Amino acid sequence: MKKYKDGDLFTIPMKDGRWAIGQVICALQDRFDRVFSFGVLSIGEEPKLPEEDREYITFKDNGRHGHILFASATNMRRTWKVVGHLPLTEQKLAMQWFHVAGDLYHNDEWIRKLAIEEYPNYPVMSVAGNERVQIVLAGYEATS
Repeated sequence: MKKYKDGDLFTIPMKDGRWAIGQVICALQDRFDRVFSFGVLSIGEEPKLPEEDREYITFKDNGRHGHILFASATNMRRTWKVVGHLPLTEQKLAMQWFHVAGDLYHNDEWIRKLAIEEYPNYPVMSVAGNERVQIVLAGYEATS
């Protein structure tokens, strides 16, 4: 059984000394039980939890802009720690749709085959290990 669930907040210690606060979007259980999706609420010098819900930070990864990252569940067992919970908003619940090799999923449930022209409408499950997540997060610079 997983020790995290949809909506859980967790810390990611970054190699540059900063901390990211992530929120689990999909704590996948079945066919993709070694993967979860998340958004990043903040990156800063301290692992400070947000006092209220906020939008996810936008990242550029592999030439695409997005709010969702898919990561290996081993990250949660090793260095990332659950530190709180905020229920997912309706907007964030809509982020639980993704595609893998042309198949559309909602959480663990297979929905249907996608037409090629629909691919851009859904995030692609591209699982990142801690190193890849570190690279993506390291490129974020807060703007005032």
